[in-house]
Amino acid sequence: MKSPIVSSLKLAAIFLVFGVAWIISSDLISRQLTRDDLEMYSIIQHSKGLLFMVLAALLIYFGSKKILNEMEAAQEKWVNKKLQEEKERHRLELAEAVLKAQEKERKKLGEELHDNINQLLGVVKLYVQHAMVNKAMQDELLEKCSEYIRQVIEEIRLLSRSLLPPALHENGLLTSLDQLVNVMREVNAIGIELKNEGLADEGLPEPVQLMLYRIVQEQLNNVLKHAKANHVLIHLKQQKTDVQLTITDNGKGFDPRTNIPGMGLMNIRSRLQQVNGRMQLTSSPDKGCSLNVSFHL
Repeated sequence: MKSPIVSSLKLAAIFLVFGVAWIISSDLISRQLTRDDLEMYSIIQHSKGLLFMVLAALLIYFGSKKILNEMEAAQEKWVNKKLQEEKERHRLELAEAVLKAQEKERKKLGEELHDNINQLLGVVKLYVQHAMVNKAMQDELLEKCSEYIRQVIEEIRLLSRSLLPPALHENGLLTSLDQLVNVMREVNAIGIELKNEGLADEGLPEPVQLMLYRIVQEQLNNVLKHAKANHVLIHLKQQKTDVQLTITDNGKGFDPRTNIPGMGLMNIRSRLQQVNGRMQLTSSPDKGCSLNVSFHL
């Protein structure tokens, strides 16, 4: 594609050549037609000037129109290139965030298996070995084994619930969130309040329900891990096709200008991109934190 500057110079050169050629050729033709007739020569000169203005205007109009079209095409090409670059950058960031999230989940699973379940099973094995050689304490040791196995089952249940998607098609989002909040209350000494205004499971596709569930789960984990809060409010709201989720805690807060967003917030932002949603995080030291997400159905 030609540069608009080159096109402008080309148009100026064409106009210059046209003007010079018009003046020379029209003067020669005028002299041949009029000979010594001054009145006729004057009429031709006036007509020649008017015709020149009309032809020059047409030349400028079509030439300028071509230049503008070339400029618009060049600008559109530049914008499309920038959009493609932005999409590619965004795709790479999203892929990186997904990989990091997967590695984080694997690390978490490994730590849970090693630190809790593996140790409990190690104790059970030790008690079973003692029970096999110590008949007098066999009943007591087997009872302790039973208790530790119960703890292992509970640990696995909690771990699987945190890793596997909930059965939203059976329970729905609101029931699943109730179950999640109850589990969080049982395991952690924190008050969690769930409030709903107008949101109904029937109006939400299952992928959207799962997205909202994971966002709540992710932010609750962030609060429990970093905020040192004793109360969290989860507020769901729907007005027609607008859905809003706000999660507010009364923890220690932080300065968003100096704190780099962690993987949890990156995961939330990545999930929201599925529905072109928006995320706003408000916090300050000693004043808690509020996460607000919104999107259109």
